[in-house]
Amino acid sequence: MQTINEFKNEIDKLYLDNTLAMRVIRGEVKRDADKVSILAYQCNMARMKTTDIKLPTFIEIIADANGIIKDISLYDNFKGSQGMVCSGKYLDKTLKSYLLNKNINSDFSILKYTKNYHCRHTYEVVAAGISFYHFLVDGKLDYGSFLNKTVAYECEAGLEIKDELVINDDEYLLKENVHFNAKDLKMLSNGKIGAIDAFKLDGNFFHNGLMVDDFVKEITPCDTASKVTLNMMRLFNCPWKMLGRIVGKNRNFYFTNLVPSSFYGVLIQAISLILFPNNYNYFQHTMAGLQREDNIPLCSGMVINFDEINEFYPDLIKYI
Repeated sequence: MQTINEFKNEIDKLYLDNTLAMRVIRGEVKRDADKVSILAYQCNMARMKTTDIKLPTFIEIIADANGIIKDISLYDNFKGSQGMVCSGKYLDKTLKSYLLNKNINSDFSILKYTKNYHCRHTYEVVAAGISFYHFLVDGKLDYGSFLNKTVAYECEAGLEIKDELVINDDEYLLKENVHFNAKDLKMLSNGKIGAIDAFKLDGNFFHNGLMVDDFVKEITPCDTASKVTLNMMRLFNCPWKMLGRIVGKNRNFYFTNLVPSSFYGVLIQAISLILFPNNYNYFQHTMAGLQREDNIPLCSGMVINFDEINEFYPDLIKYI
């Protein structure tokens, strides 16, 4: 199993190569007689002029032989998209408060996103690591690793997505085209997509170099933000469930960026960079569009004033 510093060095070496946006999620799990060790990270990247924006979230979980979480740490290289309100120390404390003494074998509620996490990224890393642990248990394996890299390129159709997942020695690849006209997208002042005329996905799945499945899905025109989000989630559910069947993980498959809410994040980042190239303020704004609902911040990084901090995340004030 790699050391913590080796993981950090791996994150430091990630770079964009002629892509709009990239998300990497990576983890290793080791089952010993007396404990379970989980190391996992997510890193979001986007290109701004000549600078690569890199936003890592790196977490370690230690559970005892019965699956009880005895320690969990968010490492100090954490960086959120919204600046100081994305406080790593605050989120580390939140993880400890919520997850210590939870059972990774039986408490499946920790795999579902709730405001108890106070951050979508820490949740996605925890869910990836623990669901991969279950995958190893089901396969009667004591050690395993996974690496999922999702990259988005601008192309004539709209976007080209390449999603690579390596589980131990197995390689899974999705090549996907996202068909849309950027001029047809209506972006709202809150960072959400407010309307869309046409949107289609088509893709091919490969396992160890051989094509094993394909799909074509599209949505009808949507004229409100809520309809766009609902239909996007339904659309993205197809490749996620399809990959789960190919991998052999039909339930609680979270060690992938194809989870609809995660994939939508990659997509909206890429779209924002097409519409507003080199504008980091709008890039941040679209992230807010994903994590605010009915003017309520769904994570601590999306508060817009001290009144919201006091109402929704009162302990955050101590860390900013």
